[in-house]
Amino acid sequence: MHRRASRSCQNILSTLPRHSDTSFYHSFRHQSTSVHFSHRKKADPKHTLSKEHYLDVKNITKKIIDRVAHQPHDWKHTPSLRGTEKRLAATLQNASSNRRGPSADKLAYLASEEPMDEDTGEFAPAVALGTFVETRRNLVASHGVVIGEATYDRRRRLVMLTSDGEIWRPVREDVLFTIPALAPTDLCIRCGTDDVALNDTQIHARIEVLKRLREVEKDIDNAYNAVCQKNAKVYDTVKSVDPDKWSETTIAEVARIVKSEPDIIAVFAIHKYLMSHPSQFVAHHAYTVNQRFNVRPQSHIKELETIQGWLRRRDGPIQAFAEKARGVILVSQTAFEQSRDEAPSQAPADHTWTTDDKTILSFLQHSLRRTRSSQDDPYILGQASILKAIDVNRPPIQDDQVHKLLVDLGVLAPWQDLFVLEPEIDLDLEPEATSSRIKADDARVLKALYSPSKSVPLGPEDFHPTDPLESVRHDFGDMPVYVIDEANSEELDDGVSIERIPSEPNNFWAHVHVADPASVIPPTNVFAREAAIKFQTAYFMFRSWPLFPRRLMHDPKHGLSLGSKEGSPTRVLTFSSKINPQGEVLDFNVRAGIIRKIHAVTYDEVDAALGFSNRSYWYPFGDEPSKLSSPSSFTPSQIKDLRDLSMISKRIVDKRQRDPVYNISYPTVELSKIGPRPPDFNGPTFEPSTFRGFPKFIYSAIDVSELETGAHGLVAEMMKLGSRVASRFCLEKGIPVLRRVADPSQIISDPNFQKILDMRDERGFVRHDKVLPLMQIAPSADYALEPKAHFNLGIPAGEGYTRVTSPLRRYMDLVHHWQLHHALLGSSAPRKSPPFDSTQLADLLLSMKAMEQYWKVLSKNDSRFWQCTQLKRWVEDTARGVERHNDPLMSLEATLLDAPSVNFSTRRSHAEVHVRLLGINGLLENLELSEVKKGDTIPVKLLNCRLGLRPQVTFVRK
Repeated sequence: MHRRASRSCQNILSTLPRHSDTSFYHSFRHQSTSVHFSHRKKADPKHTLSKEHYLDVKNITKKIIDRVAHQPHDWKHTPSLRGTEKRLAATLQNASSNRRGPSADKLAYLASEEPMDEDTGEFAPAVALGTFVETRRNLVASHGVVIGEATYDRRRRLVMLTSDGEIWRPVREDVLFTIPALAPTDLCIRCGTDDVALNDTQIHARIEVLKRLREVEKDIDNAYNAVCQKNAKVYDTVKSVDPDKWSETTIAEVARIVKSEPDIIAVFAIHKYLMSHPSQFVAHHAYTVNQRFNVRPQSHIKELETIQGWLRRRDGPIQAFAEKARGVILVSQTAFEQSRDEAPSQAPADHTWTTDDKTILSFLQHSLRRTRSSQDDPYILGQASILKAIDVNRPPIQDDQVHKLLVDLGVLAPWQDLFVLEPEIDLDLEPEATSSRIKADDARVLKALYSPSKSVPLGPEDFHPTDPLESVRHDFGDMPVYVIDEANSEELDDGVSIERIPSEPNNFWAHVHVADPASVIPPTNVFAREAAIKFQTAYFMFRSWPLFPRRLMHDPKHGLSLGSKEGSPTRVLTFSSKINPQGEVLDFNVRAGIIRKIHAVTYDEVDAALGFSNRSYWYPFGDEPSKLSSPSSFTPSQIKDLRDLSMISKRIVDKRQRDPVYNISYPTVELSKIGPRPPDFNGPTFEPSTFRGFPKFIYSAIDVSELETGAHGLVAEMMKLGSRVASRFCLEKGIPVLRRVADPSQIISDPNFQKILDMRDERGFVRHDKVLPLMQIAPSADYALEPKAHFNLGIPAGEGYTRVTSPLRRYMDLVHHWQLHHALLGSSAPRKSPPFDSTQLADLLLSMKAMEQYWKVLSKNDSRFWQCTQLKRWVEDTARGVERHNDPLMSLEATLLDAPSVNFSTRRSHAEVHVRLLGINGLLENLELSEVKKGDTIPVKLLNCRLGLRPQVTFVRK
């Protein structure tokens, strides 16, 4: 009970007349603290209140309500000498007591912070000492003040003093709201960062911070109550007019609805209100940087309310659906088992779904979306009730159970890629051949290309009517340009060429020619704005969604993809480097160019022509494909060009090898599709369907160091070279751009750094399992406006690395192309400043980092889903009696990526591990904390493969 409520009850009871019959108080207490539903048990006449006692209880209840309603809101402790300090000191002492242990909130907060929890990445802005923060995880919201930083579990963490006097160590991405400068920096430093204050200085400093923290919490409570009284119109104001569409809003927009001039406390109260209404408002994945909410569609809310109403009925639509679903599941599972080795197919099913059935199916499908534990999930209760109605013996409900049910019911195909259904990326799920969205985009492209507008300024659907850089383009004439990529690549961004210097036979000019979409698409164009939202081309197992319309990429006259124009010269931006035998850049240049002689070739063709050996894949489940030789169609002069480009690449690698630089290599998995593709089916269906068969894959693994050998290594080094040149050119011209930066890994001791350098292979890589015991943390790459160092690439501070080589696939590269256009035009530029100034790029930096992390996690989970699927099918086939002459799962070894830790929820120890034979990371459970340590390799066996939205492989010690 809250302190104020408890005191109110004591004051009220003290004013009541004393009953000589003490059974009255006992009956009152028991009636008020032991509530039973009346329909479950009839009241016992012997324990029924008399009329007199009933009237007394009623009178007490009325007085409690009246007393609390009229109690002053500024209630405080009775003033006493240093009373506040003493109470706060007691709070600190209680928080640090060994007997007490961590608070329930802290235990809940840490409960499921698994080693493989990848919902967050290091994209959140830095938080200064003295900042008030609200953190959220596992449905626990906590307030605190940042008093330091620390490294823990291979991650940088904040050290936060909470209002309960505890020390918490959240990651930055758990911080969802900040109020800067609540406490001075020097005061926070005096607090120390240990769990327990070590001396009087730290105690007094923490007491002062707690004073400030609790004062602001009172203001927040008052502001929150005020916001709750004005909430009625918020959803109706910001929802989409289309009842089936999501919309977006921001805290700032809602603040203007609720209050004309909100201060920071009022804005924070609005944040708390929106976070507490997840049925209407869902925090954006990049909420920490954009303060944006996705607004749930009206139809979804209506659906939620309908299901909630049905949950209260004992014999309603859910029970009828469950009875039918059990039969459908049996038929579906039987058909799927009988057709495991067939090609994937879809056919109509014999059963039918009622309107109520489809509402339930739609509810389950909408519930299958990635969520963060910073907000309640409004679907959980409905999910659990529906699944338990179908099978009361189901295990605890998780998203993989919902996924399996939707597959068994024929709503999702067994090969459905779950991550394409994410509402935040809003992919067009219609087949490309019939997509109305693609047809509309193609119409806009054709109109802008072949019937250009002559209006000035350009409209939102207009392209540049002429080439903006026509007056400054350099014609490379008949110089051969080699566009080297995979055979199935869809957009070709870049090519390379070599220029020999007769007077300097040992030096070469290496040119990187990059497609020039900025010569067609202005920043104001609708496709540019859409690309900013998409961020990058979306690649999934069975389909990709390009950053720009395919019609624009491959138009025979105006196509932007290199080699798409039929016999016409192609516009490019060219990044040139003059390289000496030591791999040093003696000179550089950036030009707008025209190339005429494009040779589109594959990596395999170049490898064969230059005699490079095949990359070292391994195939744990067999099915190693036969090595097909790629007949060389190159002329001797072309082979010489490619050989010299390869030599330049090796010079750069050798230069990096002479520097104190290393890169970490680890295995990665590749799944190659073989056999018939699945039907053109990209989303859920509520028409009764039966699915048979499954796509076939070849499962292979390879060290990432192998991915930079041969032709792949040649192209990779050329692209790095072009990005270095772009940064230096922009620095020279004073053009603001974003630069990729990376600090070295934190090494446990200085001698270990030399040990790591000594482990490098000829390309500067070291195996991750060999360096784990020597490293403390490997920081993620970051972005900066300044030309900071990039350790892994050997790029020193003052030079920088700016991504420019994939403008057809990455929006940020296109932004840099617009900046370069301005620099190349010089005094002829139509405006004095580039399209984006430093302030705009700084804002863009935060959103781009968040988007990059979002796609990184999405892609990793998608890959892990298919890896888990293959492992699961292998285990199931083995259980069916398929003969295994050499089962790789019988000889697995796992390397601990970190020391074991305890899950506070399950009380079980676990650790993230890497299983090299399978090329995957997993979770090793049920460890004794003292029996293994980080970097140890131990025998394990596979325990479980979980699919769903958080796919995971679990192992136990063998």
